[in-house]
Amino acid sequence: MHITIKTYTDTRNMEVPQTESALYKAIGEQLLNLSVPNRLLVSTPVGEAEFDVKQRGTFAKDGTIYPSMYVTEEYNTIQLPQDTYPEAYLTCINPVSNNYKFYHFRPSGSVLNATYGRIGAGRGEAFGKKDLKTPYPIHLYWIRYYEKLSKGYKDESSIYLAPAVSETPAAPTIPDQRPEAIELYQKLYTYAKGMVEQHLVHHDKVTVEQVSQSKKILAELSTKTTLKDFNETLQKLLTISPRKSRYVKSLLAVKTSDFPAIIDRENDLITAMEVMRPSGSIGSFREHNIHVFEATDSQRQEVIEHLTPSLQRKVRKIWRVIPDRQQKTFNSYCKEHHIRYVRQMWHGSRNANWLSITENSIKILPSYENGRMFGDGVYFALNPNKSFLYTSSSSAKYTNEHENVVYMGLFAVAYGKPLYVESSHHFTPKELEAKKKNCVHAKAGRSLKEDEIILIGDNLETDIKLGFEQNIETVLVQTGVHKKEDIEQLKIYPTHVVDTLMDLVDYNFD
Repeated sequence: MHITIKTYTDTRNMEVPQTESALYKAIGEQLLNLSVPNRLLVSTPVGEAEFDVKQRGTFAKDGTIYPSMYVTEEYNTIQLPQDTYPEAYLTCINPVSNNYKFYHFRPSGSVLNATYGRIGAGRGEAFGKKDLKTPYPIHLYWIRYYEKLSKGYKDESSIYLAPAVSETPAAPTIPDQRPEAIELYQKLYTYAKGMVEQHLVHHDKVTVEQVSQSKKILAELSTKTTLKDFNETLQKLLTISPRKSRYVKSLLAVKTSDFPAIIDRENDLITAMEVMRPSGSIGSFREHNIHVFEATDSQRQEVIEHLTPSLQRKVRKIWRVIPDRQQKTFNSYCKEHHIRYVRQMWHGSRNANWLSITENSIKILPSYENGRMFGDGVYFALNPNKSFLYTSSSSAKYTNEHENVVYMGLFAVAYGKPLYVESSHHFTPKELEAKKKNCVHAKAGRSLKEDEIILIGDNLETDIKLGFEQNIETVLVQTGVHKKEDIEQLKIYPTHVVDTLMDLVDYNFD
């Protein structure tokens, strides 16, 4: 079908399918770059229509004020059979004007219903969720859709209208017969759920696509070096996983030194989101072929011997956890790299992260460029006191949490042949391979108060993995931010002075 669309400054001729949806979508698309005020005169073989494009308020973008449009239908003689239209969920985030909005299109027969408001605000609250008092005629679906896009809204239907994590096809839940396994699962799930409920608006329906997209954006976020680029990317993440925050700006970086802490914050939330289930659903370690046993007397004694006297007094319960998939990967890795020397070492993490660590292993996600002292990898410690600083304890240094019960892991580590170092360097798997070494062992000295072991993985998913919360010494060079090349060029390593390093760590992570 041939149609003509005239505006104040332009005339467009085009061919579109002779359906209601195709016609009005073609009309709506004209709104994206249309000056305001304006009008659209539409001529078709099956009738004519006129739309008046008015200004209703303004919105800011990149420091520029733009008119906000509202479209009214002045007359319409077009006759086409009624079409069907998809449900859609649009969001808009704008820190300048503190906009954090959604618009939910809900087509129903011959009318278009919609729910709108501020993300995170409930019905009855200021700017909270509301429904259209008078639904629109259904043929205006694409007009209203593109009208919203012209104001900075984005279609996030694939995120918000996707199935929840556990609504996707999966194997039936297998009841675990061991009470200790049920107990541990329920405890760890409660912590993860608490993290999601505390921060996420739609905590009762976390989707697979939401988690997947959040991971991709987080990886992108880690590559940004300027405040503008970092915050623009972070806004995309806040759109995908909307937060319970009154002020959008409070979630953004104020200075570049905020980058590592924000990346750490976002990774913790994604880690918790990954294990969420719909309300009322009960999970089990058996779904992931994970075997959980309460430690025997001899096993308990073995763990106790790896603890310092101060931590020994804190132990209440010890579980032995065997994830089949991770165990097979570990055995294959040791065989492939001819590793015979396996050591037991400590890894600390927030309570909310441990269910994901148990189910999915510790995954290496891209970090901020100077965020890790020795590069991307899994960080373990021989001294349990150091790992304890990364737990959820009120006395832990790096998490700012206040739990009375916390968790630590004693891992079998593919230690093999270590590369001993005393100063900071971002090692890569290729560097270690060239030196015929399996891990980096950072010795206590001018850079560290305690020995630290860092395993470098050459595969993000299958090799030794890392959670962001284990950035043992995530510091920025001097008082500013430098790229890796800058560090090598200047030959300046602030970790040469331990006190200065600790001051920087405190500043970045508190």
